[in-house]
Amino acid sequence: MKKLFLSFVLSLFLLIFVGTTASAKSNPSQMSKYWYHFRTVRVTKPVKVDRIKITGTPEYNHIKVDKKITLHKGQIVKLTSAGSNFTWVLKLNHKTAKQLWVMFKPENTRWLKIIK
Repeated sequence: MKKLFLSFVLSLFLLIFVGTTASAKSNPSQMSKYWYHFRTVRVTKPVKVDRIKITGTPEYNHIKVDKKITLHKGQIVKLTSAGSNFTWVLKLNHKTAKQLWVMFKPENTRWLKIIK
């Protein structure tokens, strides 16, 4: 009986102290304040990016997709969260006031790795 009690206490000790030391690293969610500024990230899965032109006002009614490209695994880009209109806004080459590189999907951060 003493051995059973001792093994129970030992397993409980191991479960509490050893089992809780592991932690998973994850990216901040897309709606987090972390993405209010442009951040440098590495692409881990291929994703599609659109270059849009804003052709009039109000902007949300006058958006035209001008060009589409795919970002490949290992590419490094700068991006920020765009709020309600687009999921992500990217800095690729140079952008003008009327052209943006945007992503409509994915709405998660599983396709990127943050570079610090």
